[in-house]
Amino acid sequence: MTAQLASVLQYIHAGATIITANLRLARYLGEQYDLAQLSNVQSAWVAADIVPLGVFYNRLLQRLAPQKVLLSAVQNQTIWENVIRASPAANGLMSVPQAARLAQEAWQQTCSWDLLSRMKQMAVHDDNLAFLTWVSAVAKILRDNNWLDNACLPDALLKALADTTASTHQVLPAKICLYGFDIETPQQQRFFSTLQLRDVAVSRAHLQDAYTPARPTRMACDTAVQELLNAAHWAKRLQDNSQNKLRIALVVPDLASRKSAIVRTLTDTFFPNARSQLDFNQKGRALADAAFNVSLGEPLLSYAPVNDAMLLLRFSLSTTSQIPWDEISQILLSPFIHRAAVESSTRYRFDALLRRYGGFHSSFSTLHAWLSHPDREAPASLLTLFKAVQDIRITHSIEASPHPALTKARLPKLTLSPTKWCELIWQILDAWGYPGELELDSHTFQVLTKFEGLIEEFAKLNQTIGADVFDAETMLTALSQLAAQTQFQAEALSREPLVHVLGVLESTAQHFDGIWVMGMRADAWPLPISPNPFIPQALQRLAGMPEGAHTAAHALDAAITNNWINACGEICFSYVLSADGAESADSTTVCSSLIAQYPQKMADNIDTQVSAQQLVAIVETTLVTLAQGQQIRGGAALWRDFAACPFKAYARHRLQTTELATPEPGLSATQRGTLVHRALALFWEATYTHAVLCAQTPEERHAAIHRCVARTLAEAQKHLPALSYAMAEIEALRLSRLLTLWLAMEETRAPFSVDAIESKRDLTIAGLAVNLTLDRLDTLEDGTVALIDYKSGRPSITTWLGSRMDEPQLPLYCAASDAHVSAVAFGSVRRKQNSDSYDITGFIGVSAAADLLPNVATVEQQSRIFAASASNWDELTVQWEKATTAIAVQFVQGDAAIAPKAGNATCAQCACQPLCRIEERSERARDTVSNDRDTSDLADEPSDE
Repeated sequence: MTAQLASVLQYIHAGATIITANLRLARYLGEQYDLAQLSNVQSAWVAADIVPLGVFYNRLLQRLAPQKVLLSAVQNQTIWENVIRASPAANGLMSVPQAARLAQEAWQQTCSWDLLSRMKQMAVHDDNLAFLTWVSAVAKILRDNNWLDNACLPDALLKALADTTASTHQVLPAKICLYGFDIETPQQQRFFSTLQLRDVAVSRAHLQDAYTPARPTRMACDTAVQELLNAAHWAKRLQDNSQNKLRIALVVPDLASRKSAIVRTLTDTFFPNARSQLDFNQKGRALADAAFNVSLGEPLLSYAPVNDAMLLLRFSLSTTSQIPWDEISQILLSPFIHRAAVESSTRYRFDALLRRYGGFHSSFSTLHAWLSHPDREAPASLLTLFKAVQDIRITHSIEASPHPALTKARLPKLTLSPTKWCELIWQILDAWGYPGELELDSHTFQVLTKFEGLIEEFAKLNQTIGADVFDAETMLTALSQLAAQTQFQAEALSREPLVHVLGVLESTAQHFDGIWVMGMRADAWPLPISPNPFIPQALQRLAGMPEGAHTAAHALDAAITNNWINACGEICFSYVLSADGAESADSTTVCSSLIAQYPQKMADNIDTQVSAQQLVAIVETTLVTLAQGQQIRGGAALWRDFAACPFKAYARHRLQTTELATPEPGLSATQRGTLVHRALALFWEATYTHAVLCAQTPEERHAAIHRCVARTLAEAQKHLPALSYAMAEIEALRLSRLLTLWLAMEETRAPFSVDAIESKRDLTIAGLAVNLTLDRLDTLEDGTVALIDYKSGRPSITTWLGSRMDEPQLPLYCAASDAHVSAVAFGSVRRKQNSDSYDITGFIGVSAAADLLPNVATVEQQSRIFAASASNWDELTVQWEKATTAIAVQFVQGDAAIAPKAGNATCAQCACQPLCRIEERSERARDTVSNDRDTSDLADEPSDE
């Protein structure tokens, strides 16, 4: 224990109140005091009076002026927003809430540095003048309502202290010790000087001479990732080489932007298998808390229980169909509603169904009606929850009653006071069974407790909202903003973690066995100034504010740097040589001038390589052979998937994994293509032959097309909510045009008959039993057969080439067919690109002889395309048979190699990556190459030649 820390503890023993610069420092001193008592073999002792400055102010307020109301953060934000919106300057603002937050920061700085009187003399800019107008309006509101905000609280306390008739000893402590204040503002200095005049003994303690002076070093790192790895492995090695538990700090000036990466790196370092095996429940969090703790919290809204609660409220109060489907899916699968665990598998399957047919947007009433249909087979308890919420909606006139006698022509907008809204919020959440039946761990319990407090805080807006009532949208917006602005960090399950990840302000005035400070580039340390635009910058410089004056910022950061050095036995400063893709520079010019004098530490001194013994080689082998005669679903898609990647075929057709559909606005391209297929199928079911087609008058064909299109859309509307009446009209026009053009093209063909439409056929190829579906089979005039596959996209016959064909359906059917096939073609039923008139693409394919299908040439005529595969039709069909049979054999034998045909282009269209984890394999390979290059002789690398 250092002399300074011992003196602080002596103040505590003497009954002094210790006032710290922040909450973390108060907790640290409290822990040190308790440890000192335990070392003195004390079994019980009086709790130390250690409080942050803000808590001390609040305590005095309760003693000196209990009638005053100290506004909460949300109340203060609301007042500033109302004032700004009512001012002429609001017209030029892009975001009133952001301007209000910036204005509050300016007001806090104005009070802290005693700037108001001088600002009135120096304000010349429009922003400064607008700010002074807002300050005057806010001050009047505070006076009229007997309210206070944190900015003027110290001055209000001094005024109350001057007016009080009570004895000083009744309201003020006899002794005060200030600890950890790197800088004291004029307002703080005036406050404590006044206390001294009231016979309060005020002393100040600073962290000095913590250990034998540390020998600082600095390290240049190539990348930010390498800097993180170096720091994490340094901390782990320091702990492993010590007999006792050490207090280690990783200080990160830009902690907010790097927090996620830091947590991942420390987790991988202290628990190498954690992310794949460690379940972060109560036990998992306890292990993580014991290893490291990050001082920066996350917005409360980012935690799952709070985020789901806000979605439940928004969905339950909606009156439109504008709730995105991803949010609805999150609600249906939320673990925080009634019977979520019991019905989890049922709800997941139901969600997959809804994703296919539910549409891009929905609302509560629309989805409730859809769920209630007897054919949907919705989970029973889910329907019960919807019914309970619907009763609340009807009671509060959010939704019309289903009884015609009670139905209102137009429902009024629901408006309530904040207090009444809070009551309704809990009614809705209770109706959903929130927060579910799962046993809550400590972390989740703390999140829910904080959320309950947030709603209570929201109720206080009754005093400051500026209106007696407001609507649901305003309430949800205000509550969401409050949850987003509220930082939350759960209390660790472990009392004292090994590694503390801290920002700059949280790291001062604490003792550590080792400190690693990251981000010490010249352009990042001293921290760049960020002057507030509402305060004249010249005034900020005159006042010596670190936020607005380079000299003051440099002096403060130099003091903080010195405090770090005096706070530990070992310290290393690190920085990245290249930032934002810039070229690497010499370390002497890149590193901060505050650490440039310290000796350089080489990265090779730190073991950042993963031990080879920790890696287990996994040799890919074929899996279990498919049972003889086992039916496989998927048809031609099996060959298509195997061609793309054998593992994809294995996952989809043997493991039967299915990609979750992603709802899109309107109809997807697949759905629109299906409508074309169905309309054509209906037409040819009634027409059958080329002769019947040619015999139709224009009026008869138009009527036939109209009937087919109308029936197609009527069938589709039963299971496609996105196909609204207006959308159906548009689709009817599109389909009618396409069919008219397509049939006009078909009329020019030689005689044919349509002998199969959407024909299904069971086949066995190399022992693989599958079911194939062909769009259409035509018998031509010469008795041969043409196979046609409708496409609404941009088909190409190059997809029939090679041993792994991208579109194998027609070659597969051709190879397996008993009929004499003489032509295969895509029927491209789509409008021509770059066409001034509305025209159709037509057939795209290959044939055994010329002129069997319009615009379809022979293999010989398309030798440029087929030269590498075949020279004639017979060779091409043999090649197709070999290719399709080879894939069938490999699939039956269990080939599941992770071998995407086109690399990243194939993987980008595949949903199996969570199973094959090819991206992790790629990262591992890149890391291996990088590590090899770091340790190998560059002379061994191959030349560019």
